[in-house]
Amino acid sequence: MSNHNRNLDQIQKDIEFANSYRMEAIKHLMSIAAGIFVFSIAFMKDIIPSGSVAESKWALGWSWCLLLFSLLAGIALMKLWDKFYASYRKSNEEGLKRRQSINPYRKVFEFIQISSFFVGAGLMAIFAISNL
Repeated sequence: MSNHNRNLDQIQKDIEFANSYRMEAIKHLMSIAAGIFVFSIAFMKDIIPSGSVAESKWALGWSWCLLLFSLLAGIALMKLWDKFYASYRKSNEEGLKRRQSINPYRKVFEFIQISSFFVGAGLMAIFAISNL
């Protein structure tokens, strides 16, 4: 089906689907980051037996920092999307101006959330593997 044959309801449904997909991705990434962070703290005594010295402690510390950073970036990203969509309540000119000012921040926080999550999870894996 070409775009010329689609009605407004179909286009809005596609946009709604894409938006809900994006929000779910942000929320799932936040949930996984929080889960890794909490479980790594809760089960630390099981990972490192009592009396032994942990290896690659630097990886654990950086992992925790990056996972928290990913969570905070996800919260900021959700707030930026809120401001983005709220800008449609303004006049066309004012709304466009606001969206143009929000977009660079939105892209930066999306990059921060995703990259800090993957690097943080990778460092957690390095820590866990080095202490097996």
